[in-house]
Amino acid sequence: MTLLKEIVKNYDCDGQRNGTGPEQFIELGSVGAGLEKTELMVHPMLRHGTYDLESYTELEECTDEWFNSLSYADSTKIYFHLNKLENGSK
Repeated sequence: MTLLKEIVKNYDCDGQRNGTGPEQFIELGSVGAGLEKTELMVHPMLRHGTYDLESYTELEECTDEWFNSLSYADSTKIYFHLNKLENGSK
């Protein structure tokens, strides 16, 4: 298990869904997905740059293979976002 996945498994999010615009997602280009900022759901990215809101996986349920496929930059985005949530900022 990767360190990032361990951090995700230990993180508890009580966020509320707050819209579905691009500002509500962190783009994860290395895996062709977007992370919904409040619910921590991973949605596949569609060809035109939006996200498939009907298809998702909870971040903590993503596989080791998925986490290992993240680029360093995308892993860092997730880590810093979780850190912001943990410290109470949005």
